[in-house]
Amino acid sequence: MPIIVKPLGFVGTKNIHEAFRALVQTEGRRRAATVSALTNNSGGTAGTLTKQSEALTQIANTGSNLADKTTTEAAWNTVLDAIGEIFSKANALATPLGVTTVTNNAGGTSPDSTIGAVTVSVTGAATGVLAANTNTVHTAFNNAIYRAAVLTNHLAAATGNSLIAIASDYKVTPLVSTVAAITVDGGTAASPGVLKADIDAALVVFRNNIKTIASKLITINTTTAPLVIAQ
Repeated sequence: MPIIVKPLGFVGTKNIHEAFRALVQTEGRRRAATVSALTNNSGGTAGTLTKQSEALTQIANTGSNLADKTTTEAAWNTVLDAIGEIFSKANALATPLGVTTVTNNAGGTSPDSTIGAVTVSVTGAATGVLAANTNTVHTAFNNAIYRAAVLTNHLAAATGNSLIAIASDYKVTPLVSTVAAITVDGGTAASPGVLKADIDAALVVFRNNIKTIASKLITINTTTAPLVIAQ
């Protein structure tokens, strides 16, 4: 329900600071609506932002149960591309809202305002990606996704929208102003290697986090109802 400003007072609040904040957020909504909308085809389920494990291990092959290098790296690239789309749209919204942007050097294909499908299943093989390489990639994804979520929450606050919930164990410090390049490389496929099941599970976490942030950006971009009206 919006705050109503009348000649002799307010309806919906008795606090002039709250009314002023809502007025600023209403202007933020107007400005956000001028930015072209994001299309999200990632799949997944929006919810609490969750940190993916950065401590996967290797086991010996049993019946081609390891994560194939080629398809794993291809799946990682779908995550990388999605991260690029999120930063591109978040920065586009940040500029008219007066929120500090984040330089994204992570990589991926050139953003076009559409997040493609994020792959969550790789091929099982007799040799798999290496744990050290995998954990490096996962750490980089975790860091970039966290930074995107924090930026998105600043945008949500500026437009009077609810914030993304972030799991209590998911915090990356310091909060960088530039996201470093992410190298998508699973190493030389071998046995022992990382399990296909572990890679698939990680990809689901990344996809859900991407869905969570993208959904919030779309809400920020399309919520235009005023928070303050005059009577």
